[in-house]
Amino acid sequence: MTLIQDDDFLPADVADEVERVFLSTKYAWNYYANVNYSSPPPDGLPGIFQNDGRFGDSFGFASLIFPSPQPNAPGFDPARRVLEIFLSRHGVMPQQLLRIKANLLTRHDQPKPFTPHVDMPRKHWAMIYYVNDSDGDTVLLDKTYPEWANSSELKRIAPKKGRAVLFDGSHYHCGTAPTFHDVRVVLNYNFV
Repeated sequence: MTLIQDDDFLPADVADEVERVFLSTKYAWNYYANVNYSSPPPDGLPGIFQNDGRFGDSFGFASLIFPSPQPNAPGFDPARRVLEIFLSRHGVMPQQLLRIKANLLTRHDQPKPFTPHVDMPRKHWAMIYYVNDSDGDTVLLDKTYPEWANSSELKRIAPKKGRAVLFDGSHYHCGTAPTFHDVRVVLNYNFV
């Protein structure tokens, strides 16, 4: 599996500004009863891990930044800047940006990772940027879409402000709610 993790690619002032934007009381978040699926997912995805006791589901908040029906969507400029700096530093040249989404999880008393998923059922790259220091690891599994049987944990990435991880988006992955911090905020990018 190709995976790039970088903890120090952003200048501190940029990381601070991104955190200010997405943790502002003025930033508009949308409630999701299930953090993985805001609408019915593609056939087969929600139930495949349904009886796997390692995982659970919970509510959360999200904001679709791109593509957005709203011109100049709030958060687009700082989110774009993070992506551009990371891609430039690592020499990655995407052909098309598919989506940028911000996710906010609140403190939860159960540290069980959420149900594994893929962001899109097609070949793509996924990048996660950790907006703030928190707990609530991201878990990457060894299986790729559509295969999922007998999956096992491949890697855990702990949230750390300024950290980003890039991986093959066909790998099942999931987040975990924080248990010690009030919120865990990430920017989730998908591109080809």
